[in-house]
Amino acid sequence: MNRNRRRMAEFNARKAAEAMQLKPVDRVERALKAPNWRNRPEQVSQCMPDVAIYSAGHRTKSDRVTCTGRQKVRGRSIPLV
Repeated sequence: MNRNRRRMAEFNARKAAEAMQLKPVDRVERALKAPNWRNRPEQVSQCMPDVAIYSAGHRTKSDRVTCTGRQKVRGRSIPLV
């Protein structure tokens, strides 16, 4: 093994050892800095007033209630209206 390969092997071994030591600390830091999803206000569907529903002009008036919301389909968010 020539000198450059030996130096590179030492460098890689040192880098791997440091990564093994820092991995648990990094995981703990990320867990502590993560946002608290439990206290986050939940976004719920809200019923739209008639003005908002029919302002687009292409919807017809009906007796059923139309509510806004989003549904995840294949990574995209589509409106439920």
